[in-house]
Amino acid sequence: MRILLVEDERKVASFIARALRENSYAVDIAESGEKALELTTDVTYDAILLDVRLPGLSGIQVCRETAPAGHGSACAYVDGT
Repeated sequence: MRILLVEDERKVASFIARALRENSYAVDIAESGEKALELTTDVTYDAILLDVRLPGLSGIQVCRETAPAGHGSACAYVDGT
């Protein structure tokens, strides 16, 4: 299973990615909503884990942008509050 992790805090992204990789998931990391949209044009992801509060495009906006494009990826939101 290939997962796109969208998180702007590097330590948080590293922690989550490491845990996922230890459980045999392939993980790509995007540090912004814009980068996430760029990656989804080239790669098909089974799931996208999104920080709700990203600089620029929010995680919710990224999920809304990928759904109509027919990516078929399930979106899950991560919020540190």
